[in-house]
Amino acid sequence: MKKRTPKQLISAAMAAVLLFVILPVSGKVSAEPAFAVAEWNFTAQNSEGKSVIPATGGVNAGTSTVTWSTYNGNARTVSYSATDSAIYATGWDGSNDTKYWQVNTSTKWFEDLKLSFSLSGSDTGPSDFKLQYSLDNKVYSDIPGSSLHITAAGSVSQTDLPLPAEINDQAAVYLRLLQTGDISVGGGTVGAEGTSGLAAVKITGDAIPVSSGTLMSKIAGYSTGFSSDKGGVAEIVKYNSDNQKFYLVNGSEKKVDIVGLSGLKSGGNAALQLEKRIDVSQMIQGFTFGDITSVDINTSLKRIAIAVQEADYSKAGAVILLDYDGNFQDSYATGVQPDMVTFTPDSKYLLTADEGEPRQGYAAPAVDPKGSVTIVDLTTHTAKVVDFTSFDDTNARAGLLADHVILKKNTAPSVDLEPEYAAISADSKKAYITLQEANAIATLDIEKGEFTAIKGLGFKDHSLPGNEIDIRRDGKINIKTEENYFGMFNPDGIASYAVGGKTYLLTANEGDSRDWNGYVNEKDITISNGGQDGDPSKKMKVTAFDTSGYEVGTNGSGFDSSKTYLFGARSFSVWDADSLQLVYDSGADFENYTAKLLPQYFNWSNDDLVFEKRSAKKGPEPEDVKVGIVDGKPYAFIGLERVGGNMMYDLSNIHKPVFADYLNTRDFPGSVDNTGKYAIAGDVSPEGQAFIPANLSPTRYPLLLVANEVSGTVSVVQVSAGLYTPPTPTPTPTQQPTGPQSPVSSATPSPAASPSATSAAGTTAVIKPSFNSETGEAKLTLNAETAAKLLANAAVSEQAGRHAVVEISSEAMSNAKKVSLELGSNFLQKLAADTNADFKLNTGFGTITLGNAAADAIGKSAQGQPISVSVEAAATGNLSTGVQALIGDRPVYSFTITAGTSNITTFGGEALKVTIPYTPKAGENPNAILVYYIDGSGNAVPVTSKYNAATQTAEFATTHFSTFAVAYNPITFADTANHWGKDSIAFMAARGVLTGLSTDQFGPNQTMTRGMLATVLGKLASVTPASAASFSDVSAAKYYAPYVAWAVQNNIVKGTGNGKFAPDQAVTRQELAVVLYNYLAYSGGKLSTATTVSEFTDAGSIAAWAKEAVSAIQAGGLISGKPGNTFDPLGTATRAEVASVLQKYIGQSLAN
Repeated sequence: MKKRTPKQLISAAMAAVLLFVILPVSGKVSAEPAFAVAEWNFTAQNSEGKSVIPATGGVNAGTSTVTWSTYNGNARTVSYSATDSAIYATGWDGSNDTKYWQVNTSTKWFEDLKLSFSLSGSDTGPSDFKLQYSLDNKVYSDIPGSSLHITAAGSVSQTDLPLPAEINDQAAVYLRLLQTGDISVGGGTVGAEGTSGLAAVKITGDAIPVSSGTLMSKIAGYSTGFSSDKGGVAEIVKYNSDNQKFYLVNGSEKKVDIVGLSGLKSGGNAALQLEKRIDVSQMIQGFTFGDITSVDINTSLKRIAIAVQEADYSKAGAVILLDYDGNFQDSYATGVQPDMVTFTPDSKYLLTADEGEPRQGYAAPAVDPKGSVTIVDLTTHTAKVVDFTSFDDTNARAGLLADHVILKKNTAPSVDLEPEYAAISADSKKAYITLQEANAIATLDIEKGEFTAIKGLGFKDHSLPGNEIDIRRDGKINIKTEENYFGMFNPDGIASYAVGGKTYLLTANEGDSRDWNGYVNEKDITISNGGQDGDPSKKMKVTAFDTSGYEVGTNGSGFDSSKTYLFGARSFSVWDADSLQLVYDSGADFENYTAKLLPQYFNWSNDDLVFEKRSAKKGPEPEDVKVGIVDGKPYAFIGLERVGGNMMYDLSNIHKPVFADYLNTRDFPGSVDNTGKYAIAGDVSPEGQAFIPANLSPTRYPLLLVANEVSGTVSVVQVSAGLYTPPTPTPTPTQQPTGPQSPVSSATPSPAASPSATSAAGTTAVIKPSFNSETGEAKLTLNAETAAKLLANAAVSEQAGRHAVVEISSEAMSNAKKVSLELGSNFLQKLAADTNADFKLNTGFGTITLGNAAADAIGKSAQGQPISVSVEAAATGNLSTGVQALIGDRPVYSFTITAGTSNITTFGGEALKVTIPYTPKAGENPNAILVYYIDGSGNAVPVTSKYNAATQTAEFATTHFSTFAVAYNPITFADTANHWGKDSIAFMAARGVLTGLSTDQFGPNQTMTRGMLATVLGKLASVTPASAASFSDVSAAKYYAPYVAWAVQNNIVKGTGNGKFAPDQAVTRQELAVVLYNYLAYSGGKLSTATTVSEFTDAGSIAAWAKEAVSAIQAGGLISGKPGNTFDPLGTATRAEVASVLQKYIGQSLAN
């Protein structure tokens, strides 16, 4: 059949469903007001004798329904009136608040909703109703001002009654006209045969404007010079931040293309040029080169990894390591058909997902190779191939089926499971592997080299609101629910994202069938006898999974013959990495958004121009998913392989991601050449994506690289938010000393041209640094003369009764990346020996304050070597997306103290105080600003910190030096918005010390239990306890068990006697004081002392064992009395009260 142009294939009905709007490829929907969402014209044909009446008009015609509570099919009746197009029902007698008329509809894509209807009643029919709404058909809320009373006139009407904003844009909404009384229209009692009539029901709304290209725009592109409607040309792309180049798997040439981005500017559409094409085909002796499949880059190791397959599909593949210029460095054998390669975040391992497909089919002598994951240990230079043989025995295989893993009948999992893609946890300990054909995800323990779990993902029920689908190639866009159709998720791309202490997995649910040398596991099912693609002679068909050769579920009985199973879920999903429970699915979004934004190209494929061709098979086909941080927020980017383009979703609420943008740079009009044949134009068929954070981007805006496999192009997409501004060190204002000055004269400032110019006054010196423009280092040197003056002035200040702080500041250097201070070999030791002064360094990046004891410890650790203190802006490109989301573009610095060539990382157990200048962004809650220590594995560990609004600095204390970052971690709860303790709760929740009872409930007034308190203090101390408590009432499985053991071992809390701890017992106020007092002793914390403390009026009621603790905690200002200056020792402490006490403690510990 001759292919027709899109214009010939668009029907008038399609335009109606799409809100009567035809859009350009990029732009914004022009919303027209008051569209009919659903309306009912009751007729004998659609109403009489029916219990469910579908809507006869509006966008949701046929799917929205009217029902009523009094219908049971026999005892009560419903009739239709031809004169007024109404329906009438009896059976309203007997009870009120239980009987109703109900409208069920979807309001997806609509807002500003209004309801119109007419309600009537016979003389003995009900007279009083009110309108309610629900989103789950369980909990109903009244709509204010909606009470109705039908008078003797017999009817009441409502026109354009505004509906609550809460029901805007919902997949399912339920509206009820609830009977509220037993008084009849005639004034008597409602009778059994009294009727209520409903007519003229109509819901209208404004179409919600949908934007395209508002955040994302293409600013550059690269073409390999090849294209193919079979795909496989430009597949996987990765960015190298060290040289600002990307590396692309060029499947057509079977080489790797290197393309530079240096100098790229925002705006325009630059044509990027090839710099170099790497040929790896001769790099491994004795290896017969097949295809290049994947690439990854590690800037810590300065290595490029290339996955290559053997020409013989049944033989082991390889991974090749190159330098940045493409020169061979090393290679390792892998499993069969390595299809994806990735480094772990800690740079210790390199993994390949080895697919092991039966490319010659299943019939002998063909081979079905084993699927596997190869783990290359880059520290020992060894490789281990981990396959699924351990799941082959009968019990293990049965366990997979019970866990909803789909398996080919009579086939061992070791050959049936085909690893597709891998995502690595932020701590580099686990890998999560998509097993696309099995509809499952495997969890791999990287260090042990073994699979710990394989779990199936289940099915997506397309009969549920929100899971609508268009499965008909009928020339119309008709995205609706479908009974007995279930989608397999069949994920391809996968990404990990950590937030709130949990790891989540994001999957692109593409769908895939098996088609190997005559073996096919898909089938076409006839839906109707005619009308496919507008041709009455063609049967309407949908492509489905042929389950006859497969099994799932307990005993393999999970497939239901009455149901149709489809490939792919046409969505992206979020899964809990531990349980693999579904957290979120984008439902019908991808079809809905592309229908609105590209209606004339809806469900196009990537290899022809047939309108709606993919409706019957996998739809838009989400291929890859990546997570990136934009302006401090996490976003998901999902490529759509068939229709093209990239979706962008805000992940700020991981349980409810929000659509942010969609950009499609395919040239649809250019896809038709002058002969009417399909031509490849623009960027067609996104395969791989690579996100570039703003701080590593050549434009200083976040970028998304998209490899398009059909067009053979790479599109460079810029996100117009989150412009990165490199940090500029500016000295923190220094308070000048007051009172009598030292008799030692101040030094005269050196000439400005001198790189070591120093001015000193009292105990403060300002040094002009020497600057190395190549390295970006500003170096300060404390000369002997200035050092002697500072120490002498500090001694004089102490003799006058003042505490001295010796401070050295750097003059501002706007382009410095690192500031270092050379202190000499004995300055700190002399400071500690000759004075009690503290030492403070102001680098412009922040300040470092060493107490006298810490200065002494560092001076002694130096063992006569010259001491250097430095602060350097740190890169964040290798951090996980979850950590990057917390940090955003906020300051990240590495702090170092060296003695000669050795690092001094600890300070004799003493803590240093550090401040980092930071101005909050608009809307940021200062309580959620905190500081993290970035450990060697890239994990973010909160340290004792707070934000000082007066000085606009983040303050923290640390007993060691490393990399530290200012971060923002707002955690909000619905039940604390108006609570007195909301600031303290936000403060402690941001630091992970106190967590919610659920995602939106904190329980501020709930009592703090003993188990909770032990856990809270353990988290405050940043301990990771391993042992379990030895109490009979503390189960090892409980979250608090290890913290109870830690608290008891460190004498912070004791058991209650008889081998019990009473973990669920509420903590009294006097117990809280004692536990805090003990914690202070454990941590070495110091409290300020109030000048006067009034004894509590109920002090006599405080237990003897608690008096000392209560007195100390009261004097320190951590716990105050209740009205009447009572302490209430036996009163229970609430979670909000504990949050308040701990915030005060942190503030005081930093001040002291």
